[in-house]
Formats: sequence, C-alpha cells, structure tokens
Amino acid sequence: LLVLVWYIRKVSKINHLHATTDELTQISNRRQILHDLHCLIRAASKAHQPLCVAMLDIDYFKRINDHCGHLIGDLVLIEVARVALNSLRPNDLIGRLGGEEFLLVMPNTTLAQASVLCESVRTALHDITFKDLEREKLFVSGSFGVATLIAENEKSETLIHRADMALYYAKQNGRDQISCKN
Repeated sequence: LLVLVWYIRKVSKINHLHATTDELTQISNRRQILHDLHCLIRAASKAHQPLCVAMLDIDYFKRINDHCGHLIGDLVLIEVARVALNSLRPNDLIGRLGGEEFLLVMPNTTLAQASVLCESVRTALHDITFKDLEREKLFVSGSFGVATLIAENEKSETLIHRADMALYYAKQNGRDQISCKN
C-alpha cells in the first residue's frame, strides 16, 4: 500500500509539472503564469504594494526561424528563457505566453525598478551565443513593454494589455528597447 501511495504521489507531481511548465523552455506555461499573476495582483492590492509586468518579445524571431531553421529558433527560445530567468530576482516570475512572447511578473516592484530589471535582461540577451553554429554570430535582442498595477484589484488582462501596448510602441520605434506604460 505504501508503494502504491508513493507511486500515485509521484505520478501526480509529474502530471502537475506537465500541466504548468512549458515543455520547450522549462519555465511556466501560459496557464501557470497567468494564474500566478492573478494571485500576485490580489496580494499586491491587499498589501498596497507595487507590482509590474513586462512583455518580452524576441525581435525578428520569424527571420531567425526562416534563415537558421526551427531547431535554432527553438534553441533561441530556450536561451532567452534561461537568460531572462537568471537575470531576474528570486521572487520574480517568468512564463512563456506563446510563440516568442514571454511575461515577466515582478512583485513589490516600481516602474523604475522594473525598467532596470528589464534593461539587465535586454543587455544579457545580446550575449547569447551558440557553439558549433556554422553561420556568423546570431544576434538576439528583445523588445519590452512594461506596465505597473495602477488600481486595486485591477484585472490581469488589463495590466497585460497595457504592457502589450507598451511593447507595441517599443517595436514600432526601433525594437531592442524598453517602453513603459502607467
């Protein structure tokens, strides 16, 4: 009976991991990061603390896939997730929303602090290299749209929409930059 209970718990943990983790990048998947954001918005509102989110979009990702192939594109996604995760603080979260878009959630963080964090991620992306790549150095960059929680119990969709509008502005104005939206 103990072995059966152990096995059921092990399978349950594996199923939970599959349900919450992006298979390619091994960071939170869309469902999990949105759930976490919802919980953090409630906590920040209750404690009257700041919270910021950032949308990160890999610049010219379609071009990478078209010119280097989808295998390299997958490696770029994996590396971007790794670099971003390593550049964030322990309490910050990152998840893959889909395609080449990532969501960074920064609890207890002002807009100015979030900009500094995103800048560290943005510059770290420039250092991504791939050994054994037969082509010239592949340059990876990202555009960021940052938004801060402005109202108690603001919906996560509204906060993400404002970050997405800031991201759109960053992409329209040259890419490889950070745009903030209050």
